[in-house]
Amino acid sequence: MCASFKINKVRTEQINRSIESHMCDCPDCQRYYRYIKQLPPPAKAFFEETGTDPVKCQELWAYFPSDNGYTHYSGFFFIAVKPSALSGRLTLTKDWKTLNFGSCTFRVRLEYTSDKKSIMGFEADLPV
Repeated sequence: MCASFKINKVRTEQINRSIESHMCDCPDCQRYYRYIKQLPPPAKAFFEETGTDPVKCQELWAYFPSDNGYTHYSGFFFIAVKPSALSGRLTLTKDWKTLNFGSCTFRVRLEYTSDKKSIMGFEADLPV
């Protein structure tokens, strides 16, 4: 069984304010940034509840659009976490958690944590 960690919204917001977004100019990344600005309300709510700014993803990778009209993205966000005995919507483990938001799907997991830095890895299938 994996240890669970709850995302600390206040501390994560502080982290997001302290880092710059590195918005790549390539067409694939630009599609990601355009789509992120128009997230479905449930996806937008997840990012707001966690204090994560989806534009400030780090190391964004885009894979070629698939035949189903979606592009697969992966990357990570800097976040703050604290251990949690309870599992819920805002908890992460080292295992992937799939979040379906209608027209888009995000998979998230805790990639790394230390006293100084935690990373939420993500994969997303977003409409082209």
